[in-house]
Amino acid sequence: MERIYKTEDLESGMTISEEINIMNGLIVFKSGIQLDNNIIDLLKKYQIDEVSISEIYDTKIIETNIDLAEKRKEIEHNKKMMFQDCLNDEYMNELYKIVCDMQLMDGINE
Repeated sequence: MERIYKTEDLESGMTISEEINIMNGLIVFKSGIQLDNNIIDLLKKYQIDEVSISEIYDTKIIETNIDLAEKRKEIEHNKKMMFQDCLNDEYMNELYKIVCDMQLMDGINE
């Protein structure tokens, strides 16, 4: 069983029941991902208004035991080398942030 929640009503611990897509069908999060505050913040940042949430406990739920803050620091450090000469440019800095977000989301979906 599932229910549609507005992003502002999501809570840490809820489980996504349908994959979430943005930008021409790009999968951002796979079904089965358990939400935490970092994932909820990313959903808000990318203006995903509604999410389908599982209301049944499933032993096959994918748990995200990743320390997202540490993972984000690692990604930002690695990508900063790629963008180091152009981070002062407003648009390139925004692209750098998007690339870091996308790699973080990709890591959550593994």
